[in-house]
Amino acid sequence: MVTPALAATTFSFSPSSISIRAGDIYNLKVIVHPHGVKNYTVMAQIQYPADLLEIKTFNFGNGWTALSQSGYDLIDNKNGLLIKTAGYPGGISDSVIFGTISFAAKKAGDGVIRANGDSLAFDATSQNVFVGPLAQTVVLKAVQQAPAPAPEASPLGEKKAAALEPQAVPTFKEATLPAPEITPEPRREIIPGSKEKQALFDIAIEPEAEKSQKNQTATIALVACVGLVVSGAVGCFVYKRRRPRLK
Repeated sequence: MVTPALAATTFSFSPSSISIRAGDIYNLKVIVHPHGVKNYTVMAQIQYPADLLEIKTFNFGNGWTALSQSGYDLIDNKNGLLIKTAGYPGGISDSVIFGTISFAAKKAGDGVIRANGDSLAFDATSQNVFVGPLAQTVVLKAVQQAPAPAPEASPLGEKKAAALEPQAVPTFKEATLPAPEITPEPRREIIPGSKEKQALFDIAIEPEAEKSQKNQTATIALVACVGLVVSGAVGCFVYKRRRPRLK
């Protein structure tokens, strides 16, 4: 029995691309596509970059029966090769998850995961209907570790920092002011009998003899004035007493 050219089994991966970072774990599903011909037994051989990835576990999908014989079951992290074989009772005619690979990333980098040409898929007559290599691959894109951004300076933070910093206390040198020059006012001589008027708040300096003479003169004048006033008053009173009264 010859299998039609269009009836060929292929594999695919999900997701179709991964961005890796050192230390992270990634799960990759392997899917079988029978393309119209029932598959009863499948052997998947998958190559991966061993310098970037390491397989931790592989789990078959639902309904598959694993074949663990030597040469049909292998995980080789040194050479980057996975071989897994299983049968599906009753066969599959639609796309089915064959299994899930759990990878650990060793470091960031670029690489490809693909199924090699030694993979197998048998139909009911034990004829290999697998077509390889796998058309779909997984490209491992390196994740660049971006440096942590430097904290942006805040104007408010700068003001707070400046306020917290000890401020230098300015020192002032005490200035020595020159003493004001006092110019003594020239002493004015007062000439006795002079009509010159003295300035306000000026103090006349006279000999004691002149002061005494002036005081005596003022006293005599005052007594004379009082005497005249008294004499006039007495004279007026006497005149009124002697004037005849009119009848």
